[in-house]
Amino acid sequence: QLIQKAVGYLDSLAREGEGDVLLRHDLAGAYSALARVQGFPIWAHSGSQAKALENYRKANSILESLQAADPNDREIRYGLGIGYGDYALSLAPSSAAQSLEMHRRALDVIQGFANADPDRREPRCPAVEADARAGRSAR
Repeated sequence: QLIQKAVGYLDSLAREGEGDVLLRHDLAGAYSALARVQGFPIWAHSGSQAKALENYRKANSILESLQAADPNDREIRYGLGIGYGDYALSLAPSSAAQSLEMHRRALDVIQGFANADPDRREPRCPAVEADARAGRSAR
């Protein structure tokens, strides 16, 4: 019930803060955090897999719209790649094909992130992580 109240609060904030970029970015992070608590398969969770997937979709939708508005924002692109990867892992128990497709999307985003500035070091670890996740889902 606490998680349901939190989701209701976030949904309310999302409706009220439609034009606030910082709030929307924070909302994406909050939806992702709730999704992990509800059903991230490699951690202990509350067992609400369907609700977790719904909250991952909300988080990724927000990040997609933020990226569309500012395609050069590295933080948003990085968050979207990680968000796709988390969503992909959460899809794995119910649909290997959908999970693999989301892993590929995560990898595309992270590789684009890394290729945009190959001299920066921090994108390398997420790219390897996304690639490893895709490989694990394919098995």
